[in-house]
Amino acid sequence: MKIPIPLAAFLFAAAFAPGEEPQILNVIPDGIPLVNPAPPVPEFKPAPSDVLSAVTHVQDGRTITIKEIKPIDLPERWSSDRPVPPEAEAPAAPQEAVHVEMLDISATIYYFDHSPPRSLVRAWRQEGKQLEFWSSADFSLIAGGIETFTDASGTAYLLAAGAGVAQEEALEIPVFPNGAASYQIIGDVPAAPEMLAALDALHVLYTREHAALLTAHQGREATRLAREAEAAANPPQPKDITLHFWRTETPASEGGAE
Repeated sequence: MKIPIPLAAFLFAAAFAPGEEPQILNVIPDGIPLVNPAPPVPEFKPAPSDVLSAVTHVQDGRTITIKEIKPIDLPERWSSDRPVPPEAEAPAAPQEAVHVEMLDISATIYYFDHSPPRSLVRAWRQEGKQLEFWSSADFSLIAGGIETFTDASGTAYLLAAGAGVAQEEALEIPVFPNGAASYQIIGDVPAAPEMLAALDALHVLYTREHAALLTAHQGREATRLAREAEAAANPPQPKDITLHFWRTETPASEGGAE
């Protein structure tokens, strides 16, 4: 099934013409944040005269304080009836749409001491049959680096990929030629031409962009290891919590409403 997605939803505005080379449409993630983190939200502190009652509990090494306060006006960012900005009321301009195919991939990567890695991959398009194949590409680079791409016909794909490392050695791995990445389908299930076009494109992109994909993968791994080391050296401590509430309605009588 083809999914209509507004062109503005992607960070590209390219014309997909048949016969072009496959292209990676996303910025390859390298582990470096693209934007600065948002500033922390200021802590809400009611005036002491507005606190009607407070109860404190100790749980899992932290204190949880529940305070009943006088009713207050919520800040605008929390209000459900705040006015809609004028620019949001204006009708949206018509946007061109591009059909994007969903492609799901699950890969198991086998690493060896004296030979290149090999990937056992299962792939399927939406409402399509699953296809299984061996690949000479390291699909951990594809799974972490390629999010949207086009094939040689100009069809755009949104890739949902996951990859894991095998815990034991695989059997009956095909022999692949040196050079460009390639794949061999397992079994006699006929593959749709559209699926083969997508897989061909992924392997072309892997071969052509291998250096960029590998560098980005190494960057993501370095960031992950640094975060794990930081968490191990400075484990997060339980934080105290304060909850505020107020009553806006008179409770019903014990006998119920008449």
